[in-house]
Amino acid sequence: MTKFLQYNWKLSPENPFHAVLQDFPEAGSYPVLDVHQALHLNCVLKGSIRGRIGNDFFRSGPGDLILDPPWEIHGDNQISAGLQLYCITVDPDALLEAFPVCRDRLPTFFLAAPGERRSFLDQPELKARIGALIRELQGLASPDEAILKMRQWLTIQRIFSVILEFLPPHRELAHDVLRLAPAMKLLVPGKTVTLSDAAQACELGVRRFSQLFRKVYRTTFSAYQLDQRLNRSAVDLRRGMSVKMAAAAGNFYDTNYFVKCFSRKFGVTLGDFRR
Repeated sequence: MTKFLQYNWKLSPENPFHAVLQDFPEAGSYPVLDVHQALHLNCVLKGSIRGRIGNDFFRSGPGDLILDPPWEIHGDNQISAGLQLYCITVDPDALLEAFPVCRDRLPTFFLAAPGERRSFLDQPELKARIGALIRELQGLASPDEAILKMRQWLTIQRIFSVILEFLPPHRELAHDVLRLAPAMKLLVPGKTVTLSDAAQACELGVRRFSQLFRKVYRTTFSAYQLDQRLNRSAVDLRRGMSVKMAAAAGNFYDTNYFVKCFSRKFGVTLGDFRR
């Protein structure tokens, strides 16, 4: 049976993060279920991992950082034997509440193309400082669970404050990403956005918007949105929702079309996926 990587931690306002060390003793290929509406920051501690985020391919080794914004589109991950990942999962709304004066800068960075984010996180000084904070996070301990959670949350905020420190001023962020940001912010659960509405939100013509979107995200706007709708339906299926209801929640009104798209994306039947 296919092994999936799934990062669908139960986050809430009272529990806005989850930090865990993940060990992979065996090498192999692991499809990633895109069923998270949280933010993930992974640090490779041992071994290596290669795969796809969006339409950008990556290979990461010890010390490298991998940041996955909400609803990011993934492919299969090829994992070396002995891989160790430290995975920090954060509710993006809680994170923005912690940095109210930077509410525009962080989301714009998260909306950047995967390759651009990866290049940013590959800066040696940034990696070293975040790596030190992750080691500090791993070493935290307290007999009082509430105190421990508070100290962990404060350390995670320090990690993202380092990212903010290295981010260029808002006006210097990638121009193309800023032009597309209004359309990306329209991609919310329960809503299907037309190409013309996305272009209009960016104050661009449809042709120019399509060209720019493909340049930045290496796919079409419709294909990107279809993947996101399937991601959200996958969340609902994992929560026990019926196929018909999950399809409708993802704005698929033809169940047969939904089943076909789902199987093509995840490479498994709906029956195997729900086991």
